[in-house]
Amino acid sequence: MTETPSNPTSPRKQDRISVLAVFGVLVIVAGSVLFGIYGPRMRQRVLIASGLPLSELIDVMIRDSVICGNLGLWEVDEPTLHPEELQAVVSRIFPQGTTIPPMEAIDWRLLRAEDLQDLLGTGISAVRLTYQGPADEGSRVLITYLIPDPSRWFHFDALGRQTPLIPGARVDEQVELVEQGRMEVLGASVLGQENHVLMLIGVGEQVAAAISDELQMIENEESGEKKVPEATTAMLRGGFKPMKTQSM
Repeated sequence: MTETPSNPTSPRKQDRISVLAVFGVLVIVAGSVLFGIYGPRMRQRVLIASGLPLSELIDVMIRDSVICGNLGLWEVDEPTLHPEELQAVVSRIFPQGTTIPPMEAIDWRLLRAEDLQDLLGTGISAVRLTYQGPADEGSRVLITYLIPDPSRWFHFDALGRQTPLIPGARVDEQVELVEQGRMEVLGASVLGQENHVLMLIGVGEQVAAAISDELQMIENEESGEKKVPEATTAMLRGGFKPMKTQSM
């Protein structure tokens, strides 16, 4: 009886695993892990926006708010600025007009409006608005800036990618200010608008952020949206960072 020769392509031999293929896959996986750990961060690999860091704008405005001497308690009871005076100042920086934050709706009075050209030698133009809070809250003062061209500034999204400051984007920042040996915490809240950057600066970590919450709620009510605004929708440097310290 003749034996049937074995088939060289039998299922048993087809199921054998290639050692070289397994080794190659392991090398690729190990290389990917090492690159993810030791390679450049995502914000260094993916750059989708040109412009200047928003953190630099915040630094300039905080320095200006301290130098102009308007932060702190307002001891002189100045009259509220007339709307026509306000409009005259705003039109010097925004010839086509822009939206003024409805601070009067939350009981903050406008005391001063000043147009700023080439602020602190940085080439930045802005409108500086000084507001006084309700008397029952200690007559606090808030400095508000209206800065043209929001797309000029970038921040980082949740994935660490650079992105321009678009309408609706918001960044909250706290800075420890050291001046003549005295420590003061300032809070800055930045809101992207259609044709300008709205920046609020106040004494204390939460003052500016709380006012931004109220302004966003008013805006949502006017647009028919019934929701509480999120605390922070963007980041300055693409990740967690300690509170920044400045010396004046």
